[in-house]
Amino acid sequence: MKNTFVVIDFETANRNHISACEIGMVKVKDGVISDRFYSLIQPPDNIYEKVNILIHGIRPEQTETASSFDMIWPKVKEFIADNYLVAHNINVDASILFKTASYYSVDVPDYTGVCTYEIFKRSLTDMCQAYGIERYYHNALIDAEACAKIYLNYLNQIQPDFSKITHKNKSSIFDFTGHEKICGDTLNPDFKNGDPSCLFYRKKVVITGIFNKIPRQTIAEILIS
Repeated sequence: MKNTFVVIDFETANRNHISACEIGMVKVKDGVISDRFYSLIQPPDNIYEKVNILIHGIRPEQTETASSFDMIWPKVKEFIADNYLVAHNINVDASILFKTASYYSVDVPDYTGVCTYEIFKRSLTDMCQAYGIERYYHNALIDAEACAKIYLNYLNQIQPDFSKITHKNKSSIFDFTGHEKICGDTLNPDFKNGDPSCLFYRKKVVITGIFNKIPRQTIAEILIS
């Protein structure tokens, strides 16, 4: 039936799509939310990147004893059953589902999917505001339920009110400590006073990653000296 489906949402521990660390699912039957599923997932080697933690707030200590994806898959498969899947930006969630399953050699059926992002071309936050849907914070289950409500509004031909959208300053959401830019004369090469026998002579050095105990600027100055 058109108004019977399952909404799915993943969070990942890092940029790799095999690193699912949280899953939320909402089942809609005859146009009414009838069931929910939520679980933390231990990603491979429990490796997290700071930017992902800043987005969803999940930390490695929260998943170090959680089940891996292959352990929860039977429950996930049973929850989805033969329903079609809905997601906001389903290309990402489908990629996470199939790549994580492939990593653990788990067979996933070829589900039929619908993408609410493709319908509206707007972010989940924008659509929640346009439909007056309360979304307290970023979480796989909360986002799945919000997506379910958005899709139900669409099925019921309820038009979103985009005038309700208010954009917040994204810089206040993310903490970029440790990502400061290197500046000043440090960026200028000094071949006149350089030692040709030095490992770094006439080499370009890229300083990347997060350094908690020493600023990037200091690291650059040490390399130059």
